[in-house]
Amino acid sequence: MLLDIREEHPSASVSLILDTLIAAGRIDKDAISATTVRRLDQRQLLLPPGDN
Repeated sequence: MLLDIREEHPSASVSLILDTLIAAGRIDKDAISATTVRRLDQRQLLLPPGDN
């Protein structure tokens, strides 16, 4: 789900993606940290360097 969102919205910040998913009830607030999402994005080469 997170990788699909990143591919559809490559310029969206990690915090925006998480906040949107939480607000929509798709994930719980403490289900995943922003650091974990950044790490996942970097491993998949989807996050531009320096994106916070």
